[in-house]
Amino acid sequence: MQILRSMQEVCEPLVYTDFQ
Repeated sequence: MQILRSMQEVCEPLVYTDFQ
């Protein structure tokens, strides 16, 4: 599923910047 993949790519960076 391409949609799930796109969501992961968008969410992962957000989580990393949130922790920093």
